[in-house]
Amino acid sequence: MLGLSPTITKFLYAMGGVAISAILLIVFLTIYKKLFGKKSSKPSVNSVTPSSTEEAITFFINKNKLK
Repeated sequence: MLGLSPTITKFLYAMGGVAISAILLIVFLTIYKKLFGKKSSKPSVNSVTPSSTEEAITFFINKNKLK
């Protein structure tokens, strides 16, 4: 292969395999998402941003049942 050393040639083949695998995975997951993916209408979690640090800590403690 263009006079490159065998080590570099093997490395380039391996990187080509990784690139092809990544492309195939992206294509497969895109098709899968289009066919079987659910579209959520609204998030089920309260998405209100706390206005202070204390409010955020209280929310975290209550949500994770740390009390």
